[in-house]
Amino acid sequence: MHQQLLEQNRELHEQIQERFSSEERDRIEEIERGVTEQQFVLLYQPQVRVNRGEAPVLEGVEALARWDHPERGLLPPLDFIDLAERSGLIFELGEQLLYQACRQFMQWLEQGRAPEHISVNLSAKQFSDSKLEQKLDKLLRETQIPPNCLCLEVTESIMMEDIEQGVELLKRLRNRGLRISIDDFGTGYSSLSYLKYFPIDMLKIDRSFVRELPEDQAGVAIVRAIHQLAKGLGVDTVVEGCETEAQLEFLNKEGMRLIQGFYYGAPEAADEVAQRWLS
Repeated sequence: MHQQLLEQNRELHEQIQERFSSEERDRIEEIERGVTEQQFVLLYQPQVRVNRGEAPVLEGVEALARWDHPERGLLPPLDFIDLAERSGLIFELGEQLLYQACRQFMQWLEQGRAPEHISVNLSAKQFSDSKLEQKLDKLLRETQIPPNCLCLEVTESIMMEDIEQGVELLKRLRNRGLRISIDDFGTGYSSLSYLKYFPIDMLKIDRSFVRELPEDQAGVAIVRAIHQLAKGLGVDTVVEGCETEAQLEFLNKEGMRLIQGFYYGAPEAADEVAQRWLS
């Protein structure tokens, strides 16, 4: 097994030498060191269930990756995800973050109060990994997280790369009890004719459609249409990017109850989530 890992690392380094510029190679080495030293951490953004006249309730959290760089501080995904994906480091990094998210959820559960689920993004390479199901089975077994408490988020663009295989994979994942969410819905290039085959639990409305609500009439039409589509499919709508009272009022009026955005909180550390929502 050790010899196999050495061989894989050697092949990865040879590919990096051939395919990337000197600057990119330096950056990749830095990311690799960060993965080895477990410098990557998760922040958690609330997904809040709202009903008129009732107090908002934390329903879920989305786990969002950050690089806790020893010299430059907390760095956003734009600073590392693309190179991690293109270099192949995303496999080890993604696995680390999945374990971190599940262990955090179990810690909340053991403390007596946890949200209904925790959402984790899968990258394109993770989704196409032939060992994904095997890795997820191992994750569920080792962390003991109830499968229905883990929501895997994939973008519609990832699904459209190979629809038939993607749909079959999602079916197998849901058969394990896992939740599935389509992220950034409406920003990719999917065909609605395929959407009815996607075995999913949630559609997430991208923040770009919410930003100018309720003044932007085109945004209003798109958000309404996606919400009605989700209702027709029998799945939840999660609205991302809600930041203002006016946006929240509009979404409430339209019957959209699951809200994620700065109005209810930026991504924050696990203990801050617990103090604010789980105490």
